[in-house]
Amino acid sequence: MLKLRLFPAALLVAFAFAVLITTPGVNLAQSGEPKTTDTPSIAATRRKVDALFAAKSYGEAVPLLAILVKDAPNDGELRYLYGISLLAKSKQVDEPEVGMLMSSQSLQEFKKAKELGVPDDIKGTLDQLIAMLSTDVSSDGAGANYSKVPEANKFMK
Repeated sequence: MLKLRLFPAALLVAFAFAVLITTPGVNLAQSGEPKTTDTPSIAATRRKVDALFAAKSYGEAVPLLAILVKDAPNDGELRYLYGISLLAKSKQVDEPEVGMLMSSQSLQEFKKAKELGVPDDIKGTLDQLIAMLSTDVSSDGAGANYSKVPEANKFMK
């Protein structure tokens, strides 16, 4: 039963990483000018995020991207990158409940990114991630849905 629960999550993470690696034009530095007066600090944070993404350490970028998203909440590309980081981190945590919450939060970031707008070369990927996470996470954000039959879904959890 454990393999059934891990397979969809592992497939989702593998897909997200493959898409991210092959998506041209994802460059945090192109997200616009910092919106705060603390420009050197924000610029340094952006460079750290770029370095983490280049090293494929997406989950480690979560706290840095939280700072950047707080600074520029209307930047769709930052929201997209934050969603990628949250999704990656959700698969690295030991507590399944925490992982499910992070996956749910990543879905919300992806939806917000779509609402705000992202570069054209990211739109298809963003739509795919939203569709995949929408089928993986229940509408109430309580976790993965394994079946359309409520009793079966409860059994799988």
